[in-house]
Amino acid sequence: MKKWLFLTIIFLSFIFQSFADETDNFTYSKIELIDSSQIINEKFNYYLQKGIDDANLLNKGNDKKVLYKSLKKYITDKTSDESIITDLYKDKSLDIISIKKSDSIYKNWTLREGLSLGKKNTFIGSVVNFNGVQIGVDKLEHMFRTGRILFGALDRGWEFDNVLKLSYFMERWLLGGNRIGASIISYGDLSANFNGIRLWNDLLGNYPDPLGREISPYIVFEENLWYLQNEVDLKNYIDESFDERINSSTFSHKSSTEKFAENVEEAKEEGLVENVGYSENKEVMDNLILKYGEYSENFINKN
Repeated sequence: MKKWLFLTIIFLSFIFQSFADETDNFTYSKIELIDSSQIINEKFNYYLQKGIDDANLLNKGNDKKVLYKSLKKYITDKTSDESIITDLYKDKSLDIISIKKSDSIYKNWTLREGLSLGKKNTFIGSVVNFNGVQIGVDKLEHMFRTGRILFGALDRGWEFDNVLKLSYFMERWLLGGNRIGASIISYGDLSANFNGIRLWNDLLGNYPDPLGREISPYIVFEENLWYLQNEVDLKNYIDESFDERINSSTFSHKSSTEKFAENVEEAKEEGLVENVGYSENKEVMDNLILKYGEYSENFINKN
């Protein structure tokens, strides 16, 4: 019963929030953006500390549920004026590109391909340079928000393989993979989800890291207070697998697949993009497969 209640809560949470933005890692892939990793890291740790402070004010001892709830406002809730995602979109100091749909790789997407992305005058999700990798800001949302939900399933006793199946289900049916969204099944999103689970797990060090990384918990409870004993470096969780130019998406409908392939070829001919997909990024992709091992098949597109 508890499992079905948890799944129902997940479903409703996505029904009543807008679909995540789709990312274009193609049209401006050759534009050199200033590395924003230091700014993003600083913001993440700032909001992490605010959540810790809120939890301590509640004086509920070492109840991790209270801590997670306090962190949620600042890390996962993009509707809050006091959240990292809202801050990133507002920060004019970030070297960020926002793309109109009409200028993007999805410029000719229609309602047939997806109701959300098919609308006219839609904006594609913004992209930034994080430690040399062009990522969509939506990937941070996946890591922070969806990763938290999936970690919640792990924390409720789900087997890790089932948590990864839930990740795919959410991407395929609740987010961009359906016709209400964009018909895009983003392997970059799936990698962000996986690394989001790792991130949320590492905050308190609840379980062994699936990749075998051994670190001290970022947050500890001492003398009746939560402390941030080590700042988080998001470079440990973000890599080329977040870049949809390298780690290609798939599409839930034939028309979407064909249209996207034509658009990529056109962008190549115009000199906007090169090195697309596994075969054209083989060294990078093989290193990612080696890094993620048995889990790579869940979010690394080898086709």
